[in-house]
Amino acid sequence: MKTKQKNSMLVVVLIIIGIIISVMFGMRLLRSMRQVQIHRMPPPVSTDVEEIHDWMPIHYVSKIYGVPESYLFQQAGIKPGTNRKKSLTELNEIYFPDQPGLVLERVKTAVYNYQQAHPTPEKPSQ
Repeated sequence: MKTKQKNSMLVVVLIIIGIIISVMFGMRLLRSMRQVQIHRMPPPVSTDVEEIHDWMPIHYVSKIYGVPESYLFQQAGIKPGTNRKKSLTELNEIYFPDQPGLVLERVKTAVYNYQQAHPTPEKPSQ
């Protein structure tokens, strides 16, 4: 009789463990599915390149103007790596210390050229 009780207790414990594991992996699956998106740049918040300032990091410019970071880094002549959150001034001091404002001008030019090559579709009037 006691072995029958132990066996049924073991079955119940294993079922509970299985349910817990299923819930855990199911929640991870749901979280992953929410994060899966088509990798498109969001529409730009701003389009005026004159509003780009030297205190802005490249990842910020990328997000605001809807230009891929990799393109901005390439056009600025800088490796992305650990430079993602450094301001344009810091990047200029590191890579082009003898040419003040060069990175800012290259980023502005890159954003302008990208906007010309990839015009933002106009919203239909309502």
